[in-house]
Amino acid sequence: MWLEIGIRAMSCRTEPLEDTVFYSAWFVASCYTYLRIMVLSAGGSLHMIYKRIFVIGAILLFCLALCVLLTGCGREQAPGVNNNGSATGQPGQTSQPDQPGQVGQPDEPDQPSSNTVTEAGGNVKEDKTATLRFDSFDGGGPEFQAILDDPSLVSSEEKKVYSRGDHEEIDGAGFTVVFTFTGQKSGETKLKVEERSPIAGNADYEYSVKVDGDLRVTIEQLAVTDPNEVIDLDEVVEPSAVLVIDCGGRIFYADFVDNPSAEAFRDELSHGAIELEMQDYGGFEKVGPLPWKLPETNERITTEPGDIILYQGDKISLYYDENTWELTRLARIGYISKDELLKALGEGGATVSFSVEWSE
Repeated sequence: MWLEIGIRAMSCRTEPLEDTVFYSAWFVASCYTYLRIMVLSAGGSLHMIYKRIFVIGAILLFCLALCVLLTGCGREQAPGVNNNGSATGQPGQTSQPDQPGQVGQPDEPDQPSSNTVTEAGGNVKEDKTATLRFDSFDGGGPEFQAILDDPSLVSSEEKKVYSRGDHEEIDGAGFTVVFTFTGQKSGETKLKVEERSPIAGNADYEYSVKVDGDLRVTIEQLAVTDPNEVIDLDEVVEPSAVLVIDCGGRIFYADFVDNPSAEAFRDELSHGAIELEMQDYGGFEKVGPLPWKLPETNERITTEPGDIILYQGDKISLYYDENTWELTRLARIGYISKDELLKALGEGGATVSFSVEWSE
């Protein structure tokens, strides 16, 4: 039996490492036991016994050296697996997903190994296309759409690539969307790939697409934007006018209302500020004459503290209390009380200036 074990130990090229070590150790132990029985059963002088022990020791040392040599011998490596057990890129390996919008470009013409295509019949031609890759998954993953400014410059083809063939039948299976662009004529255009997802954020990927005289396509990424946060840079922002009221050094700001009277008042003030001597009237307003007449837009209103009112078209009133009448409101000082206004205006007459400021 020990001889059979020795043969199994020497067959390390086809056995796993653990089995090889086990059979080798068993082989050495079996040899030692067998030879020890031989010594103990042998008769003779003490010199003869020592001689046989020396022979047994030499044999055991030889066996140990042989086991070390056998367990260290090269074994054939299983296909598709590295020494650490990881995949080596054999068929069926799952690769890491590409970054969104990763550009796949053919290599330079002097490297035909990576940018050539072998056609049926063995003919080899240069691959001049360019590709974009985006990751998604079935059952709610983002969808992608390629939009070319000039579709006549390049043609595009879209396809899904699953890591395994049976993944097409699995909800939630991941795949890669591959856009392939083939040059039709030389020139340059813009490309936008829209990413739209019902459960995640959206994005627009913008690219520059160039086709040279040999119809080789190159793609360069320009920007990635969020379509929900797009700012129209061509939009013209018009400045807004604010009415400035100076009451003896106390400055108030009022917002113009939207009517023809307020617009006319603002236009007159754009030529320069006016200073009016205003008198108290009725215990709810200060009134002063205007240097010009304005159109009236009367409506029945109840005034509030801070209202700037046009009266009879040629007078202006600064209200500090309530009053209900057919009046034209020009502007309003926001969030101000009667006491604050009376403190600034004082009792009796007051000198008040009106001007306009423009802000963006």
